[in-house]
Amino acid sequence: MDAKPNTPFVSLDVNTYGSLENVRKPRIAIIGAGVSGLAAIKQCLADDLDPVCFEQDSAIGGQWRYVEVDEKNPDPHSSMYKSAITNTSRIATCFSDFPIPNNWPTYLPHKLIRQYLESYAENFDLYPYINLNTKVIKVSQLSNNCWKVKYQKLQQSNETITTSNTDSDMNEEEFDYVIICTGKDSAGWIPNYNGRDTFGGKQMHSHLYRTPKPFENKRIVVVGVGNSGVEIACELSNFTSQVYLCSRDGCMPWILPRRLLHGQPADHTLKRINSYFPVKIQNYMFESIINKISGQPPPELRPRTSFFSSICVLCSEFPERLDTGTIVLKTNIRELKPNREIELIDGTTLTDIDVVIYATGYSLELPFLENWRQILYGGIDFSEDVQGSDSENWHTTWLYKMIFPPRYQNIAFIGAIYPFGSYLPTSEMQARYITGLIKGEIKSLPSPEEMDKAISSCTDCPRRENSKYPSIRAPLIPYLDCLAKDIGCLPTPIKVWWNFGYKAWKNVLFGVPTSVQYRLFGRQTWAGALEWLDVHNGGKFTTFD
Repeated sequence: MDAKPNTPFVSLDVNTYGSLENVRKPRIAIIGAGVSGLAAIKQCLADDLDPVCFEQDSAIGGQWRYVEVDEKNPDPHSSMYKSAITNTSRIATCFSDFPIPNNWPTYLPHKLIRQYLESYAENFDLYPYINLNTKVIKVSQLSNNCWKVKYQKLQQSNETITTSNTDSDMNEEEFDYVIICTGKDSAGWIPNYNGRDTFGGKQMHSHLYRTPKPFENKRIVVVGVGNSGVEIACELSNFTSQVYLCSRDGCMPWILPRRLLHGQPADHTLKRINSYFPVKIQNYMFESIINKISGQPPPELRPRTSFFSSICVLCSEFPERLDTGTIVLKTNIRELKPNREIELIDGTTLTDIDVVIYATGYSLELPFLENWRQILYGGIDFSEDVQGSDSENWHTTWLYKMIFPPRYQNIAFIGAIYPFGSYLPTSEMQARYITGLIKGEIKSLPSPEEMDKAISSCTDCPRRENSKYPSIRAPLIPYLDCLAKDIGCLPTPIKVWWNFGYKAWKNVLFGVPTSVQYRLFGRQTWAGALEWLDVHNGGKFTTFD
């Protein structure tokens, strides 16, 4: 199927039908019932659309649903390990009109996030719109720019899901729009090191890591210094004989403890007012704080990029592990050898290595979506490089506002982004943007050529600094503000002061950055937003009394 040279997301014209009552509700196919899928369903209902969600697992939650790796389920969809805890605080993590309970911990273990998502689904009555144990086989665009979804109902017995390939089990339905909510962590990406096929030890991706028990008294190499790599290395260091942590890019990220100045959770220091300072000043402020509080890695591994240009890892115990030698930082791997030795690029050799764990990220693959490479990467010049096995650009897509493919109508992606903050408010704001376009509440998207130009110059939305290609990494508040401006819910300081007074202005500008701020204005405001902001920004974690 050739890509359509039309502007994406054409809203239904009420005048064509004569009256609003005669307009059929647009049918929306939502693929996935994790954070992004639930936000999409809820927003479709809020905008009087007709959502149908397909989820291949037996429960909602997506990545936040902990599933054991065993013989019955050797490759589960979720990559959640048993000790995983959020990297964002409770206040900065919640959906904008459904706060997380105040008596919950500041940082939440995965089981509480899943419980929160289940409460969210129950509160907004989302379950009737979710088809569990339903696998999407193929999504393809029709000549009328609608989408055909072919799916299969899976059979479940004794907690094991089986797939039948008979045609009688297949179903097809037509939808006006498709929203892909399967997230970005669909396929573990492993660098193609020399000797990887003949290495004598065990190799695995962090996607399959669950607990440290299988690794007791072993010598482990963890590759990758993102959140998963650092957290897994710290946990393993309590049980193994030695853990080596290799930086695939040759340097460390910025390491933050979970609490910074005055005992505040780390993300509470990212006030909205900070976004009004030049990026260089913001970088200087946070780098100065980190250098005073956290220990620094060896000079050859220190961060080479500024704070807001790199991945930041929250792990309070990491500096202690370095000081005690239970974790040893190393440079990248040059070659893996059959005798369980690993040669590093600095010339040193690690011996008697039992296991290599690759915490090297994920590639976004959507085999059920017809022409998914063309849709995601847009036929741009570097698309083949992105797909290469040795590429470090797997985090690159060609999506306008990190949501819309320029040359395909009526399809959007939620959650295919690495925000500098929580995924929950990011997915929610993307869902609000999409349904606003469908309802005609937001001006139409530009032409494909204009979107190409905006993506190429990164003027469609804020992105990470110094990225070779248009990255899907973005600073949270500036990205949400960019979408909120078009939606009509941006809480600008002047607007807040004019409508709610000085106290509200102080809470928004100097308080904890939270998605609740985006329910003060525009469509679908939340009556409790102002009071909630006042209570939580006057709490013990704020520096502004």
